[in-house]
Amino acid sequence: VLGILIGVTAVIWLVAMGEGVSYQAQQQIKELGATSIIVRTIKPSEEANSDSGSRSGIAYGLLRSDYDRIITNIPTISSAVPMREISRDVRRDEFSISAQVIGCTPEYFSINRLPVVRGRPLAASDLRGLENVVVLAHDVAERLFPIQDPLGRAIQIGTEFYVVVGVAQDRTAAAAIGGSFSARQYNRDVYIPLSTFRKRIGDRVITVRGGTFQNETIEL
Repeated sequence: VLGILIGVTAVIWLVAMGEGVSYQAQQQIKELGATSIIVRTIKPSEEANSDSGSRSGIAYGLLRSDYDRIITNIPTISSAVPMREISRDVRRDEFSISAQVIGCTPEYFSINRLPVVRGRPLAASDLRGLENVVVLAHDVAERLFPIQDPLGRAIQIGTEFYVVVGVAQDRTAAAAIGGSFSARQYNRDVYIPLSTFRKRIGDRVITVRGGTFQNETIEL
């Protein structure tokens, strides 16, 4: 009887786990939108780096020309959002947080179903003018501005200062589906116009870590 009980309990547990993972995956797909497809740049392996690298560094990932070809040759795409992201420390006076800097277009917020609850999202005029404006995720706003209203105030990313124009809605992390991509921590993002990202940060990423030097070029 004990063996049967253990066996039945194990089956129930596995079914419950399966249903839980299925529900989690369905919720993430629902958040992304049933017709959304994410095309990501993946860094090559170290072995591939050694084969293709040089003193001038390596270039990999999606190009802006790839994005142009995709939206030109696939007429059924209703909207597409090019973006870049990079990890950076974000500061305001004595407050700081390690965040993901996202260079994107205004459509990013609607496609990702990420409402801006205070202020405004990025605008087309911000991209045209290469404006130093930023929308903060919830946790970033709370960390940098524990008391003050962040709207209209400046934060520092690298050596550049950006004016806060909006704060995004609090959102829990999107867990990975089947290991397809890592969990997305939306609450630690800061969003700047893609054109500003290219102008202020650029395509080239130089990293010095543990005595090693890495020089990478990434467009999208």
